[in-house]
Amino acid sequence: MALSGTAREVLSLRALSRATLARQMLLARQRLPVAQAIERLAGLQAQAPNPPYVGLWSRLEDFPREALTEALRRRRVVRLSMMRATLHLVSARDALAWRPLLDAAHQRGLLGNHKRALEGVDRAEALAMGHALLDERARTSTELGQALLERWPNSEPASLAGLIRNNLPLVHLPPAGSWNSHQNALLQRLGTWLGKEEEEQGAATQDDLLLRYLAAFGPATLADAGAWSGLTGWKAVAERLGTRLRRFEGPQGETLFDLPRAPRPDEATPAPPRPSTLSLPDALPISDAPGERHAVRVARPAA
Repeated sequence: MALSGTAREVLSLRALSRATLARQMLLARQRLPVAQAIERLAGLQAQAPNPPYVGLWSRLEDFPREALTEALRRRRVVRLSMMRATLHLVSARDALAWRPLLDAAHQRGLLGNHKRALEGVDRAEALAMGHALLDERARTSTELGQALLERWPNSEPASLAGLIRNNLPLVHLPPAGSWNSHQNALLQRLGTWLGKEEEEQGAATQDDLLLRYLAAFGPATLADAGAWSGLTGWKAVAERLGTRLRRFEGPQGETLFDLPRAPRPDEATPAPPRPSTLSLPDALPISDAPGERHAVRVARPAA
């Protein structure tokens, strides 16, 4: 089935922005539990600990900082390397289902950053050692690298640790990822931390991932889905999904994909600023990560 169609509805830049703001809960705050909100957002980038708190405050009614901290402690939400092999907060359920699917992005990251330093390292042996070390106790990335360096002294400890991090789904244990917590994270295997392995949950498919992405960020191009996820092959996914997707024309003539019944507010819909309801730092961190096409800048309201 060809992806191009006949006449398609054209979406203006303003209409496109209003649709994305609606999916991202930025037209009106919602009343949702933290884990459910993060699922609706298809994860929150979490390279630094504080931006997810600001992101949830921007989207949820009466959001206290302690709500996200408690969700991390109770293992309802986890911080680990996910889309684009970068740190995200996702629900426990999405972590188990999505992380195996994102392995290709992690392998590209490993080859791009550590290929030469890992020459001569038996990767299967190193992974078995890393698995055993983490089964003994949670460890920092530095501790993992130093432990493996004893076996491969001519390698680089950071690259040895990178081999483990890019092959095993590793959670950053709380308090890492909590508000203003900047210490080195203790790492633990996802299955150990949640008491449930990925195989028990059942991995998502790339079709599932595109539907979830569009629910959170659509309408969007297939290139947008690739930039968000770090995966390729989206044209074949769109072909398989067929009539489960609706196609639009974007402001530059690009083909946009969306869920047929997803919200697409009128372009005249107002997008008011968020009134301040809790104490925030004067300078709010903003995500500058590659691929965050829909990153949202939150301005601190005047006192």
